[in-house]
Amino acid sequence: MELYDKGHIKEKPNGGTGIAREDFAGMIGTATDTAIRTLSDFKDEGLITTDHGRRIVILKKEELRGISDFG
Repeated sequence: MELYDKGHIKEKPNGGTGIAREDFAGMIGTATDTAIRTLSDFKDEGLITTDHGRRIVILKKEELRGISDFG
């Protein structure tokens, strides 16, 4: 959610910034494999998707905020 708040991730396709997986993992302080698994889980749950530029698109902001606030 911090990346959303800073404008790197948006709620619409073609918005935000494309971030390489390794860089994304570094930004959130985890291993690349862990970041990829977490993003895949979020996609499976319908919380996020990615656009054709592999940018993360938030579909359910309040649910993600709840996860980020309370783990």
